[in-house]
Amino acid sequence: DKGFYIAMTGGHNPNSHTHADLGNIFVFSDGKPIFIDAGTGRYTKLTFSAERPNLWWIRSDHHNLPTINGKMQVIGKDFVATESKYDAESKTFSLNLTKAYPTDAELGNYERTIALGDGCVTVTDSVTSNIDGEICFNLLCNTKPVWVEDGIFTVHGRRVEYDKSLSFSFDCPDMTMPETVDFVNEWDTQQLYRIKLTTSLKAGRTQ
Repeated sequence: DKGFYIAMTGGHNPNSHTHADLGNIFVFSDGKPIFIDAGTGRYTKLTFSAERPNLWWIRSDHHNLPTINGKMQVIGKDFVATESKYDAESKTFSLNLTKAYPTDAELGNYERTIALGDGCVTVTDSVTSNIDGEICFNLLCNTKPVWVEDGIFTVHGRRVEYDKSLSFSFDCPDMTMPETVDFVNEWDTQQLYRIKLTTSLKAGRTQ
């Protein structure tokens, strides 16, 4: 409940109960949830139906992950995180997430790094697209984000800085579904919020 807590998921996406969440990050500050994973949801027939991959809390665009050239991560044994590296001295962890996305995302390379610094958490995404396109970084939180100015917003009063080339917006996931009823108690809110930070991608350029 003091200071920062950060984590990032790795592994692969083939398991029956998995979510499309490779590279998903979790950030808490003094016990306050800044960027979260909504959770598993209440199990119903829908959870185990063919519609399961379409449930918003399972899709990667409702985890703290980007949608790249309109494509989300895919659940399946071929979709994996690779090249995991942890450096204890610098408190830095990185993953290559290129193979977590389908080939039609036209992704040349994607590496995500998180670092725990002195009083801050830094998330760095290095992305190379094979085509001109767009990337939208999704971030889930349990309180309404407050936009301050280009490059700055707050969550639970904590300052979050982002690259000014990204446009800021947010929306609200559907909390009326029976499967989402437990999220209200788990996160002490009637509504979750999804921040969207969006910018264009240029073919062959690492951004």
